Amino acid sequence: MLKKLAPGIVAGLLLPLVVGALIYSLGPLFDKDNGGIALYFYGVFSGNYVFSPFVRLGCLVNLGVFFLLLRSNRDLWARGVLIGTIFWGLYVVITFLVR
Repeated sequence: MLKKLAPGIVAGLLLPLVVGALIYSLGPLFDKDNGGIALYFYGVFSGNYVFSPFVRLGCLVNLGVFFLLLRSNRDLWARGVLIGTIFWGLYVVITFLVR
């Protein structure tokens, strides 16, 4: 069971980071003071609340992946994506409360 759950958990944890980084990398198009992708990952992992909206937008991708996996009858992978989304949701709430 864990063997089939692991790809979903990995996807659920990595997709919000990747999508958030892509959204953040579009920042130089609109803002000249953007520090780049390295600053994004530093901000996310240091608990900086400024970066949690990018992670939240990335979690919306997890919603689409979750329903796609459910429709293709990959319930364990979908469950793993849901676990990853819950992790990021807790992370956003905790960074908001600590701020």
